[in-house]
Amino acid sequence: MLAGANADLREQLGGAQTALRAKEAELNALIQEHDRLAKKLADQEESHKAALKEARDSEATLKAEFETETGCWAEAKQALSEGYGRIEDLIDGEPPSSLLTRLLPFGSSSDLCCFFVFRADYFPGHSVMAT
Repeated sequence: MLAGANADLREQLGGAQTALRAKEAELNALIQEHDRLAKKLADQEESHKAALKEARDSEATLKAEFETETGCWAEAKQALSEGYGRIEDLIDGEPPSSLLTRLLPFGSSSDLCCFFVFRADYFPGHSVMAT
């Protein structure tokens, strides 16, 4: 009976050792999977940090470009407004303010002045020069 009990215990011990080895192999596989996922997560974190930095740099570049473009738009708007003001002055029969402040270059003909005087004839009722 003692020999039979001893054989049963050895059989149970062998089964327990086999189960233990299987559990150790499973644990090792899980540890490897954990390490792989942790490395993948760290790589993703680095990748996301780099993408975020790139996005911020791109945003700063776009903001600077927008500010530059806005400044150009303001200058263009100012130039157009001044141009429209000169056209209105011509329609009203007033010489443009730029002609009032500049003298004609030495030796130039008075064709430019005649041009403005004759153009005033096309706007009757609005011209001081035409009358």
